[in-house]
Amino acid sequence: MLSGPEATALAAVAAFVVAAVMSRRFLDPGSIFHLLDHPNERSLHHRPVPRSGGAAIMLALLIATPLVAVDVPRPAGWGWAVAATLLLFLAGLVDDARGLGAPVRLLVQVIAAAAAVAGGFTLQTLALPGAAIGLGALGPPLALLLLVWMTNLYNFMDGMDGLAGSMALWGFSVLALCGWLQGDLLYAGVSLVIAAAAGGFLLFNLPPARLFMGDGGSSVLGLLAGVLLLWGEGSGPLPLVAGLILFSPFVFDASFTLARRLLRGERIWQAHREHLYQRLV
Repeated sequence: MLSGPEATALAAVAAFVVAAVMSRRFLDPGSIFHLLDHPNERSLHHRPVPRSGGAAIMLALLIATPLVAVDVPRPAGWGWAVAATLLLFLAGLVDDARGLGAPVRLLVQVIAAAAAVAGGFTLQTLALPGAAIGLGALGPPLALLLLVWMTNLYNFMDGMDGLAGSMALWGFSVLALCGWLQGDLLYAGVSLVIAAAAGGFLLFNLPPARLFMGDGGSSVLGLLAGVLLLWGEGSGPLPLVAGLILFSPFVFDASFTLARRLLRGERIWQAHREHLYQRLV
């Protein structure tokens, strides 16, 4: 049997290869996952582009994650996190194919986040520079809110070629490094597999993108980012505040834009082109 580091390296390679091969496969109009994103007045692209990259990322995670640190016990709530991820992916896939209303999407996101929190991915204390704040009964609701927000903000920010994939490649790679430096091989391996899957997809998403990840990919990456930030705060590889700084390009842009639209009395659930990255483009 392979040792922990060897198994983790194999898992990362497998994730990259599977994501790249399946991304290439889903470009084929004959593929079952060949779902087209047609441009509209809010889009930054000008021709139909397949948005099946999320399926490639999900397949890579399903195949590669079980290989990570095979000799290291999984957290008690591992199954809950896997179930939450699958639920979000399936809902995102349906949304990409047929469209789901905002209330239905939010309900699914809350259910998925609640499943992860029930599995133990929650907040008990919040580590700040020079202090640790005990959250008590506020911990689970705050963790739920964080997971729902991370899911949505990643979806909001997935609107420019290479942006969401690059954030995943960078963000989860640094999470993997933090886990490795702290000796948490499982945390490092899971983060590295997600980064590798994003890298395989990114080969086809760099400008000009031939493939989008769709809601089936962006919502999953957002949830996983939130889960790993809570995991890092709980077990010690990375304080939550540091993790939020790591993903701050997405956290700030989405939060700032939402607050501005709320103050204007606009319908925040409607698609738009007011994110800072959209205005920059």
